[in-house]
Amino acid sequence: MKKKTKEIIETNVKLFLFLTMLFALIFSCQLYWTGVHNSDLGQNMKYLEARLNIDLIDKTSDFTYIDGTDAYIMGENQQKKALYCILLSVIGLFGMFVTELWRIEDGFF
Repeated sequence: MKKKTKEIIETNVKLFLFLTMLFALIFSCQLYWTGVHNSDLGQNMKYLEARLNIDLIDKTSDFTYIDGTDAYIMGENQQKKALYCILLSVIGLFGMFVTELWRIEDGFF
């Protein structure tokens, strides 16, 4: 394989990995804040159910019905998953940054 072709493939792979990590980071942040919303909604629903002595039901996007406790648990689980994805994305982006610095400066340590 020619050196120029190898460099082009290497650049395209790096670009693909960078964009994938960036997309994962953005999606994880969105998932985290959705989880915050759901846990807040669940807490508010539980408070109103206890205060007004009524049963509140929320309909999700896939047309299932959940109460306040289920909404709170779903939100907490979304936040945990999102934090793991954010951590992996940041580690991946940082690793790409460090290896690129290492390559440019021929070992900066």
